[in-house]
Amino acid sequence: MGGSKRLDNIHHLQQFGFFFHNNRRRRRKEKKREKRKERRRRRRRGEEKEREREERTRREKKRREKREEREREEMRAEKRERRREEADRKEKKRRRKKKREEREREEERKTEDKRREEKKRKKEKEKRERREKERRVEEREEKETRERERRERRREGRRVEEKERERKRMRKKQREKKREKKKKKEKEEQKDGRSRERKREEEKKRKEEKKKEKKKKREERREERERREKRKKRGFETLVGDRESIRKVILNAQSQTFEIRRCLTKFIKIPNRGNRPRKLVMLQDGLNSKHTIPSIMINQKQIKKIARKKFTSLYYTHMNYMSFHLLLPLLHSLTIRSSCRSLCCRNDSHPLTTHHSATNYIILPDLFPICKNYELLCEPN
Repeated sequence: MGGSKRLDNIHHLQQFGFFFHNNRRRRRKEKKREKRKERRRRRRRGEEKEREREERTRREKKRREKREEREREEMRAEKRERRREEADRKEKKRRRKKKREEREREEERKTEDKRREEKKRKKEKEKRERREKERRVEEREEKETRERERRERRREGRRVEEKERERKRMRKKQREKKREKKKKKEKEEQKDGRSRERKREEEKKRKEEKKKEKKKKREERREERERREKRKKRGFETLVGDRESIRKVILNAQSQTFEIRRCLTKFIKIPNRGNRPRKLVMLQDGLNSKHTIPSIMINQKQIKKIARKKFTSLYYTHMNYMSFHLLLPLLHSLTIRSSCRSLCCRNDSHPLTTHHSATNYIILPDLFPICKNYELLCEPN
C-alpha cells in the first residue's frame, strides 16, 4: 500500500474511534454520500409509485372479481329460485293430476261395484225364481208320484191279498192231502204193527252218528294243538332232529367231498343280556361229548348274521368251506323247526337266488354247489 505513514496512522486510529478533521475530504465524502442517498431516494420513490400502482391495480382487480362473483352468485340464486318455482309448479300440477286420477278411479270403482252389485242382485233374483220354479215342478212331480204310488200300492195290496188267499187255499189243500196220506199210511202201518218203534230207532241212530263225528273232530283238534305245543317247546334248546336223520341228510348232501366221522351238532341258547337279541352258538361234539372239534366252533366275537326271528338270532362266522357245508343242512332244519320266515346270508358275492315257496324260506344253492339234491335240505328231519 502506498501513502505517508501519518495517514496510515490516522486511518488506524480512526478505526478505534478517533476522528481527525479533514474538512475538504469530509465534505467531498459527504457530498458523494448525499448524492448516493438522493439517487437511492429517487429510485425508491419510483419503485414506491410502481408498487402503489400495482397495489391499486390488484385491489381494483380483487374488487372487480368480488363484484363479478357476487353478480354470478345472484344470477345462480335467481336461477335456483326459478328452478324451485318451476319444480313447485310441476309438483302442484302432478299432485292435482294424481288427485284427479284418484277421484276418477274411485268413481270408476264405485260404478263398477254398483254394476257388480246390480248384476249379483239380478243373478240372485234369477236363481230364486229358478229355484221356485224347480220347487213347484218337484212338488207337482212328487204329488203325482205319491198319487201313482198310492194307486200302485192299492193295486199291489189287492194283488198280494189275492196271492195270500191263493197261498192259504193251496196250503190248506196240501195239509188236507198230507193228512189224508198220513191217515192212509198209519192205517197201513197199523196193519203191520211197527210204526212208532221204527221211528225212535232211526232218531237214536242219527244222534249217535252226530256224537261220533263231533268226538272225531275234537280229537283231531287236540292232536294238532299238541303238535303245535311240542314244536314250540322243542325250540333251540333241543337237538335239531335225531342223530341218525341228521347224519343221513349230511351224508346225502356232502359225501362226495369229505367223510363225516362220528360227530353231532348242537345248538345252545345264550340268555338275553340287556336289549341285545339272543345268540345261538353252534358247537360240534364227538359222540362221547368230551372233546370238541375247534374248527367248527363259532366264536361269538366274530359272528355274522344269517337268519333272524323276533327275539332270537342265528349267526355264522368265517368258516372253512367244508365246515360251512357241514352246518348247512342243520341250519335249514333249524329254520323249519323254529318257524323262521327266511334264511339269508349277508354276502355280496353270493346274492339270494332261489325262493322255495313250499317251506317259505330262501335257499342259497350257489353257496353250496356240491349239494346235488339241495331240495332234501328243505325237508324237516
